Amino acid sequence: MGLGDVARRALPVLSAAFDVHVATRAQGLNLDRPETLSSIPEVDAVLHSVPPPEAEGDPRTGRLLDALDRRGILPTRWVYI
Repeated sequence: MGLGDVARRALPVLSAAFDVHVATRAQGLNLDRPETLSSIPEVDAVLHSVPPPEAEGDPRTGRLLDALDRRGILPTRWVYI
């Protein structure tokens, strides 16, 4: 999730070894709008590089976890940047 500076630099390395799906607002996925998350593809790993909003907690990560759980997707690797 997210394609900021760090993820953009990691993308060539990751895509050489893995089948990479980029999930960003440009692809219609928005962690602030849970209804957009129903099309998240099944994945084995997540590179989550979306900052939390300027509020308490991290509701964006919570929404992503909820969306994955609803689809029965349980990634075996999770990297949170």
